[in-house]
Amino acid sequence: VEERMIRDFASQDNDLLLEDMFHAIRRQEIIVTQKNFEPFEFFDVDREFHRIWYKATNNEAIYDFFHFHPDYTRLRILDMRIGKDYEVLIQEHIEIARMIKKKDYDNIYNHILKHLMGCYNRTLEKEGIQPSGFLHF
Repeated sequence: VEERMIRDFASQDNDLLLEDMFHAIRRQEIIVTQKNFEPFEFFDVDREFHRIWYKATNNEAIYDFFHFHPDYTRLRILDMRIGKDYEVLIQEHIEIARMIKKKDYDNIYNHILKHLMGCYNRTLEKEGIQPSGFLHF
């Protein structure tokens, strides 16, 4: 679903929305450099980053369904509390933004899949949990 939103978003050629996306990334970079930053602040900006595509393509209901699903939200919060790979997330966002700007449709799917599954894989790996059957949505 997210890949489709990104493709539709990229096809709009809206420089202001691209700037919103890059601004959200910059805010994440600033947040992680603050002493004793709160992970939920990063989480909120992460949601803003992803929501840009859905809002621009008039699909906010789909965003709300997935991103406010209890299992998905729980997993993302665990990733930010346990995984703490903020720099990885930021770098993935930068790469996604570059692909959108260049309309690199051939690579978007694999990269967004890696990004979305990253929180799942990082959290389970750090907790020593086997992935089978853990997440159902």
